[in-house]
Amino acid sequence: MTLTLYQLPPSPNNIKVRVALGIKGIKADYVDLDLGAERSQIVAVSGQPLTPTIKHGDTVLFGSGAILRYIDANFRAQGPRLFSETQEEMREIEAWESWANGEFAGAFLHVARQFFSGQDDPAATKLANDLLRELAPKIEAALESSAFLMGEAPNAADATLYPWASYTAIDPQVPEGSPAGFFASRVQLPAEFSKTRAWIARMAAFDKR
Repeated sequence: MTLTLYQLPPSPNNIKVRVALGIKGIKADYVDLDLGAERSQIVAVSGQPLTPTIKHGDTVLFGSGAILRYIDANFRAQGPRLFSETQEEMREIEAWESWANGEFAGAFLHVARQFFSGQDDPAATKLANDLLRELAPKIEAALESSAFLMGEAPNAADATLYPWASYTAIDPQVPEGSPAGFFASRVQLPAEFSKTRAWIARMAAFDKR
């Protein structure tokens, strides 16, 4: 039974689902949507206009957090578990999810808003970099003795944080006029956070798109 992912490829929430599928080793068909396109295709599938959305047999589901829980519950024997059988580890995973979607994403959004508005805001860019320097030590500490945030295998914590973190370590040589170039020229993870940079590279391997 084929799983189909309807996505906006550059969106962090869509990257999160692709990475989770990669961690689990789940093959999927991808339907790419354009940011500015009319959304009748996705509305016809799910009754709403947002991505990511998956279709798996008769099941249709939208929302990246819900999708991660669905694929882990329904593909438990395949690949590493995204979630845990223990309450303690589940609380830790959910704490990472909350932090990634809240504080960490909030820092990044100071730059993203400039991209969508087309207006540079040097003060907002400085704030984003200041916040990143304050937040990054938490990631670096978690990686002190392990390859991933909670051990030697990636889980939903890694999949949720990675898309936001990846935008802070884009090669600054990419073309300035591209979306990646916009972010690379405005926010960069300081080189001192070497474990975090290595983790970003490891996580990128799970994004098969």
